[in-house]
Amino acid sequence: MCPMRLLKIRWLSRLLLTFLLIGFALSLFTNVPASNAAVLTPFIRHAIDAEFAYADDIQLADMDGDNDLDVIAAAFVVNSTGDSADAQPGDGLCEDGTGHCTLRAALMEANVASQTQHIHFHIPGAGPHIIQPQSPLPLIEKAMVIDGYTQPGARLNTNPAPLGLNTQLMVGLDGSMTSGSIAFGFSQEPWPSIDGLVIRGLAIYNFGAAIGGGYEEGYDVIGARFVGNFIGTDVTGTIASGSWSGVTFSGHRFKNIDIGGIYPEDRNLIKGVSISSRYPESIRVQGNLIGTDISGLRPLGNGTGIDLSNASHILVGGTESGAANVISGNISHGIRLDGNDGITTIQGNLIGMAADGHTPLGNAGDGINNFEHASVKIENNYIAYNQGNGLTILQGNAYQTSYFTTYAPNAVFRNGGLGIDLLNDGVTLNDPLDVDTGPNDLQNYPVLESVVHSNGTVTISGSLSSRPDRTYQLWFFTNAQCDPSGYGEGESFAQEMVVTTDGGGYAAFTVVFPQQERPFVTATASYYGATSEFSQCRADPLYLVTLLQTQVQQLIDEGKLASLAGARLLAKLDNVAAALQAGQENTAVLRLRNFIASVNTLMNRRQLDRDLGQPLVDAAWAIIQQINLP
Repeated sequence: MCPMRLLKIRWLSRLLLTFLLIGFALSLFTNVPASNAAVLTPFIRHAIDAEFAYADDIQLADMDGDNDLDVIAAAFVVNSTGDSADAQPGDGLCEDGTGHCTLRAALMEANVASQTQHIHFHIPGAGPHIIQPQSPLPLIEKAMVIDGYTQPGARLNTNPAPLGLNTQLMVGLDGSMTSGSIAFGFSQEPWPSIDGLVIRGLAIYNFGAAIGGGYEEGYDVIGARFVGNFIGTDVTGTIASGSWSGVTFSGHRFKNIDIGGIYPEDRNLIKGVSISSRYPESIRVQGNLIGTDISGLRPLGNGTGIDLSNASHILVGGTESGAANVISGNISHGIRLDGNDGITTIQGNLIGMAADGHTPLGNAGDGINNFEHASVKIENNYIAYNQGNGLTILQGNAYQTSYFTTYAPNAVFRNGGLGIDLLNDGVTLNDPLDVDTGPNDLQNYPVLESVVHSNGTVTISGSLSSRPDRTYQLWFFTNAQCDPSGYGEGESFAQEMVVTTDGGGYAAFTVVFPQQERPFVTATASYYGATSEFSQCRADPLYLVTLLQTQVQQLIDEGKLASLAGARLLAKLDNVAAALQAGQENTAVLRLRNFIASVNTLMNRRQLDRDLGQPLVDAAWAIIQQINLP
């Protein structure tokens, strides 16, 4: 711990002399050796407690080498919700002239201290305690540790990512009187780097932003951790307050910044993150709930979850256990990228899903909106239930956008738009020799010509028409249902392969993989990371009929469909299968239409609940669509 104030023990020695013979005491205690700390400590605790908040915030040591025992304050201890200034900044004592240490006073003292200081909290009463500054707080000029978990009653989160939080915060910082200022901002003075800043255990709300810098010429922050906070919400983590972005970095150089972390106690609840800086480097956003409330199951009412503009070397999520962010429930995009500096990695997150990993909690815009950002690696995320596209790439040279990797492709499904949309104009159809230009070079997608289920395997045949004499990576996915557009999406990764086009830009392929639960197949093509949109969705019509027969039989077995009526439906499906096996596709379509009419009749007569019969109708129409594909 770094000393804030040294109190020489000589004055305590004089206190002890009142209990001893003056002559004998003077001969023993003219100077008090540091080796006598253990003996003296019980006698001086009472005197120390009058100066410091509680015993954990002091220590005894010979700090200046003169063989005297010094009393060292290990932290400034905020013991008031007031907002008064420090009485004498630089004297090493957090005190406003009335015997109280306010947060403002502690910041003033920490800013002028020679070494890194700790700010603890021990505010009397049950709490939670709300500190409401009447004007902007002092800008942070030096490294310090601000720790709200030192307030009695506070409790660290123990739930691993991506689950909801069980954090209990006992200190809130309400900026409603500060005219939209940043709660913890960074100074504009010439640039002594801030290395070692930690802010944890606080609910920070009703500010323009909770943490960050907004200056073109500000302090370099080259080492900081913002962990275990509620940023942009009250202490309950259920009410959003303040600006759209809770954490904002814009202006000068930010390096080695952790917003959250892989350990449960480091996870934040954040209203939003905005990074727009000329020289950001090694900023990690991990383990947070961004856009949801504390449960991770309900929306908080944020704008864009994470907005990265002209930013580089940003990691959102990661491969480590506990790194996943939940980026869901935002009223705009989950993640927005704008700018083309350096590498950004978006990895292993839930984007549009609740913290339980399956409940829909989509963002109102795209899952990821890449307006213009070169060198983006997007892998191993779950991107689902967003009202816009799963991933949109709008303009600029996004050639290095790596949408999938060999070992960890994304799961993209049930978004309102396309799974991947280049130019945000709907399906971009293939062009001869793939000569068009645009985001990801408007890479052509594979054409799936047939899907056959047989003996527990799936065999896919198709082709890729693209640039001549190039090698492409193909990824194949299975889906529970097709996108309404007929193209995509990519719910579950199934297989990958490499193909090389000939001099005419053509490559045929056949790929085989084990039969999976999801019957609809899609694919993408990628050249040096420039990924296509999803292919047209394909399935084996005969296999779909088999699945539909299983649905009908299950309704019979569960007593939800009368045996006689069910048997008639099964017989109709047998006739459909026979027509398909005979190559009579038009006959199969007519028989499927007859099956649909029969199911509708059962529903209209209330012999089959509509919520049970409609899935049968939808499945039959999906088979017809597959039969009618060229």
